[in-house]
Amino acid sequence: MKIIKFLFNLFVLTLALGLLAEYFQLINLHPAFPPSEKEQFDKNITRESNDKTVIEEIPSIESDDITVKDVLDSDNSEKDNEGMFEDMPEDIAEDVADVPEGELTNNRDSETNSDGIKTIEVKAKKITLPKVMPTYAKDDVLLFGVRFNGNDSYFNVFGVYLLPEETFSFEVISGNQFSNIKVVASKGKLTANGKHSWKWTAPKKAGLYSIVLTPIGSTETMKLNCFVMTPIPKGKEDVVLKDFKIGKYPPAKREEYTTPRGFIEVNKTNEKAYVSPNFQLSEFLSNQSEKWKYPNYVYLDEQLLVKLELLLAAVNSSGIKCEKFAVLSGYRTPYYNQLKENKEYSRHQFGKATDIYIDNDKDGWMDDLNGDGKQSSEDAKVLYDLIDSFQKLPWYKPFIGGMGFYEQNSSRTSFIHIDVRAQKIPIRW
Repeated sequence: MKIIKFLFNLFVLTLALGLLAEYFQLINLHPAFPPSEKEQFDKNITRESNDKTVIEEIPSIESDDITVKDVLDSDNSEKDNEGMFEDMPEDIAEDVADVPEGELTNNRDSETNSDGIKTIEVKAKKITLPKVMPTYAKDDVLLFGVRFNGNDSYFNVFGVYLLPEETFSFEVISGNQFSNIKVVASKGKLTANGKHSWKWTAPKKAGLYSIVLTPIGSTETMKLNCFVMTPIPKGKEDVVLKDFKIGKYPPAKREEYTTPRGFIEVNKTNEKAYVSPNFQLSEFLSNQSEKWKYPNYVYLDEQLLVKLELLLAAVNSSGIKCEKFAVLSGYRTPYYNQLKENKEYSRHQFGKATDIYIDNDKDGWMDDLNGDGKQSSEDAKVLYDLIDSFQKLPWYKPFIGGMGFYEQNSSRTSFIHIDVRAQKIPIRW
């Protein structure tokens, strides 16, 4: 009897010590975005929100009357860049231009100061390059993140794209701040792989579902908006889904040009769903005649959304107020792309590109960024030069890709094109 009583007391003591340790761990919280750079992220820094380089030029590559300059990072040695541009002329010629050639502009020369950083002429606003990880709006990011599909996301909401009955795995990354995470899925099959990792099998029916993650002892909640896509019908190259024209994708010359496996069906129920903290699904619809005819269909790349959120944070950290980027053009169907006689391998067709501008007053035109009292193409140049100056900074290197500048005309505002690429080489036009 004494042995049983002793074992019981030992069990109670062990349980009490475990709960006490858990308590101290939960109250000893610290910011971690990302954990390796937690000292750069201040949870208390706010910015206004509704919803929230030294460069070395190589010879120009000319094709189809378009001049494009590739840029090498001066921090890299010649050995590091050896072979980087093999077979690049053909690739650049086929996917750099995403609007009719008549609207393209040549590369603009820019002055550099003694430190090699581009000078940006702004009359009324001070611009400071964020040399460390830029500060996100406090309501956009959390003290913990998830890792999936090669991406780390600390955003409070983010989109995941799957086919019916497809399984994807994700794990929590929190720098050991949280020992227990509560995970709830609206539908589908959720299974724990370990203490901080899970796998979720999507339902058979296409639609929008959610996975909500909440650390025990924290008020923060992360929502994964899981878009179960409509698969492409087998045996059909010229795709039409419920009378919505998608068209025929070009042959995949590289993996990043692979025809999408499926498309997100957009309707009145999910059009306002967030794919990241500051962007909604409906903002990326193809600008064709059926744009507001539902159901509509769209395809998105996760890395593009991460890059847009990073750029939004960086622009605000630099001193230019931007509540969010206005999207002039997001996803484009091959049907619409061919209709407009755009390049065959436009990255818009693969959810990897978007055209953006800053429009805080929501009048449909680029805001006066250079402080000259008028709206003109010079304002887009300010945004172009600012983002171009990020190229040398370490935090931006994983997101190096293509960027183009387009002048204002009588029918639309000036804007810049942003895209993501497998080859981390800056392409400019």
